[in-house]
Amino acid sequence: MQKLYTLVFGILFSANTFAQGTIVGFTIDPPAPTTTDIVKVYVDIMFTSMSCAVDNQGHSTAGSNTSAYGHHCIGMLSAICNAVDTFNLGMLPAGSHVFDMTLTSGSGGPPCTPGIVPDDQRNTTFTVTLATGISTHNLSQNITIFPNPISTTGTIQINETLKVKNAEMKIVDVMGRVVKTISSIQSNEFTFDRDKLSDGIYFYQLVQDSTIISNGKLVIE
Repeated sequence: MQKLYTLVFGILFSANTFAQGTIVGFTIDPPAPTTTDIVKVYVDIMFTSMSCAVDNQGHSTAGSNTSAYGHHCIGMLSAICNAVDTFNLGMLPAGSHVFDMTLTSGSGGPPCTPGIVPDDQRNTTFTVTLATGISTHNLSQNITIFPNPISTTGTIQINETLKVKNAEMKIVDVMGRVVKTISSIQSNEFTFDRDKLSDGIYFYQLVQDSTIISNGKLVIE
């Protein structure tokens, strides 16, 4: 029985060793993102074992740093397998951003065994610039939302220096879809109702006269 355990362990160890994955590179979409773009990161991955289906993946963003992970299920037959993990970061503030990726793999499945140690870990840096016609002042001071996070309703206050007339606010989810639009805004203060929006992170764009005068993050919980 001990020999059997040793043999099984040896096979698993061998598969884990020769099927290690490698992060080949990153692609930022769009290549030169601005504050009004939905930013996606494509991670090119290569394994030295046939079959490399994704088991699970995810990411979290704190400030200018995004930590991402991807776990793939690999087979034991030696062959090159390429994969691409896609991460939708939504709209990001202007500045330099770091995207850090950790790759792990397991056998079987999916679902498959968890990764004991990372196969690879790499990062890339990219810059988000201000969209044309938007200044840092606009982004940071043109709008106030309270409370934020919003539970049921919230109050939106627009900088008093702006003459609000027929403005529009678009609410975008993390997949880049417009999920709510508030049209014909005529005053510098109005009430935001979450309606049927699920808990989560959203992004807003405040538009007047075809110009985005403010954008940012909105949390609903």
